[in-house]
Amino acid sequence: QVTYFLKRFTANDKAFTIQGDVQFKEMRTLDPQLASLWEQHRLEAYNGSQRHLFISLLNGKAKKEGFLLYADKSGFEMSMKRSSLFSRELGNSVEEFNSDKIEIVPDKNPGGWVLAVKKRLEVHYQGGKTSMRTYQDLNATVSWIEFKNGYAKVNANGIVLDPENILTSGYMSNLRISDILPYDYRPGQSGGLVEETTFSVSAMRNLQEKVYVITDKPYYYPGEMIWFNGIMQYVNPLKRDSLSSILHVELINSEKKILQSKSYFIDRGNVAGDFYLSENLPAGSYYLRAYTHWMRNYENRFIFIKPVMIVDLFDKVLLPGQMTQKVHDNKIHILIEPNKESYKPREKISLTIIVKDERSGSSLSGLSISVLDMKQVVSIPPDGPFEGFSGFDEVAEPEAKMTYPIEYGISLSGEFINDKGKNERAWVTLIQGNREDFTTVETDDQGKFWVSGFQFIDTVEFAMQAKNRKGKRSGKVMIRDQDPPSIEKLPNSISLPLKRELSSQRFKMEYALLSPGRILEAVTIQSTRLENTSDAKRYANPDHTVSREWLEQQKSGTLLTALQSKVPGLIVYPYLQNGMVRYTIRFGLSLRNEQPILVIDGQPYVGSDGVAQLTQINPSTIDHVDIIRSNAALQFGARGNGGAIVVYTKNGTPNKDPKASMSFDKRFFQLMKLMGYSTPLNFKSPDYGNKDEDHSQPDFRSTIYWQPHVTTNEKDEAYATFFVADLPTQYKIIVAGITSEGIPFQAERIVEVK
Repeated sequence: QVTYFLKRFTANDKAFTIQGDVQFKEMRTLDPQLASLWEQHRLEAYNGSQRHLFISLLNGKAKKEGFLLYADKSGFEMSMKRSSLFSRELGNSVEEFNSDKIEIVPDKNPGGWVLAVKKRLEVHYQGGKTSMRTYQDLNATVSWIEFKNGYAKVNANGIVLDPENILTSGYMSNLRISDILPYDYRPGQSGGLVEETTFSVSAMRNLQEKVYVITDKPYYYPGEMIWFNGIMQYVNPLKRDSLSSILHVELINSEKKILQSKSYFIDRGNVAGDFYLSENLPAGSYYLRAYTHWMRNYENRFIFIKPVMIVDLFDKVLLPGQMTQKVHDNKIHILIEPNKESYKPREKISLTIIVKDERSGSSLSGLSISVLDMKQVVSIPPDGPFEGFSGFDEVAEPEAKMTYPIEYGISLSGEFINDKGKNERAWVTLIQGNREDFTTVETDDQGKFWVSGFQFIDTVEFAMQAKNRKGKRSGKVMIRDQDPPSIEKLPNSISLPLKRELSSQRFKMEYALLSPGRILEAVTIQSTRLENTSDAKRYANPDHTVSREWLEQQKSGTLLTALQSKVPGLIVYPYLQNGMVRYTIRFGLSLRNEQPILVIDGQPYVGSDGVAQLTQINPSTIDHVDIIRSNAALQFGARGNGGAIVVYTKNGTPNKDPKASMSFDKRFFQLMKLMGYSTPLNFKSPDYGNKDEDHSQPDFRSTIYWQPHVTTNEKDEAYATFFVADLPTQYKIIVAGITSEGIPFQAERIVEVK
């Protein structure tokens, strides 16, 4: 895109002058074929140009670059009379000119050169094409260059520094504004590239995220639950909503085999999860690994791995001989205040947690509470959940490529196979359930695709349909499991002093057969649109609104051109499809390299070319347009990964029966059940204050209480209540967490049970 700032224009019967400054804004496209075409056009504009000529002269390669130079013979100076055949003129009106006769000396200004040329030059460029042939016996472009004062000043890039001192005619004088190239252009330089996937060191560091996982206990027995709290950390906390929405957690054995794998929704930087340890699970060293898809762009050492020891049921863990208590941060004070110092079995404990932070401006990123029976769960070094924790000390590599995109929800990876069993480019439509969510994605040339942003828990049926480039249903869609990161090196295992016992170290109780509790509820939000649409807001929190008043002032153009001139960062990219130029929309060069969903009067537009709809809408018919760039996936699912353009027409009415448009004929689709977010379980413990519960069984819990997400009030206080079990012992209350600055903290308090 070229903007020309005209400073002066003059014209008479002999010559004209156009003088001004030029601003270039490089266009980008998602279509490699179109990018190649643009580069070809740029090269054509450069070849045979005045700039090309002067660079060739400076390098002494004019003839090699395709330029033949001639000069007026004596008596024919400045004459433009020429016959139609150059063979007649050569030796009569013009003669060959040796470029070595041009004196080239450095200018007094650094970087400049002075070319001394006393004669008018006739320039033939052998590699050029023109529809107006000066000579019938030459297939070359012909130009004349006159140096008014006998010289010209240029720089090393061939840019003329004194353009008023040069007068051109012929082919070169026909090269106008549309043929100008940026000063930093080089032949062969790529232009109009597909969205870049390489970020600088500072950009990658600003987008880095990490996770730390806190478990309820330091070791486990078969048949127990591992309860954990995943706390996300961000170099730039303001980027939290723009980064990952899904955390992958795995249980791995010492042979580097993944035994269990779950995917959890990241809720405001926190994840509550669990793994059930089978009763026949062999004792030994195991590991918890947690990561986001985006973390895989960095080195593997940034992926969280924590050793977990599984102890045989008949082995008792002995108290280590020497223990060192580690102080994690002395500027963050956690006060744990129980309502009593000692308790009786099955008595209620009430805790008050007070957070005192000497660091100004810091806040808690995550806080968890675990209460353990100290006779059943021995504290082992390192005592605490933060051993080995490190902040954002460095970035993985100088130039890290965005090989793994950000996941804004459940992701699907697959490929299209045509009827001949081969991979090719196609359009794949993916429909979740009964159209609770749907999207259409274009595969690459190998038929592969990847789409993210679906929001569902447990198992849901998906309908899939593929269409080839001609728009006909064809072939089949294969969904592939995403390969996990390689397991290169496991941390050192935990060494525990054990003693073999005759009795089991854990007693299984009925209440431990936990029932699932969901933290992600399926909620249907319905809203009605007001008759006065200027007051209607069907979707929440738009980032930008184009008002009715402004749209009514647009006297020409389409809604697309109006939005281009009004919405910050909205870019329209052209691409080639079946030989025709089509368009797609992006909100700047963002990480979310997807087209925004188009919603008109509450109804999502189903199709791959929503831009075509915008080009057919008159701005005067629109009440207002909301632009949603962030958090659109939470409102629109996978369709909202690239944001949303929500259009409200003046006469539009909402769909009276939204379910009426939801049904579709599944006979024409492939059906497959896919796994969504894992459903976290609720930590279950008896409530001895509830007389309706059955309290006849003995209570030998080892984990008395577990709360992965603790929220403090405006006074930086939090509260917890739970009931004592049956054994006389001591309880260790552990409060642990991380500040928003990535500083770990932990506090402990011991209470007696008599």
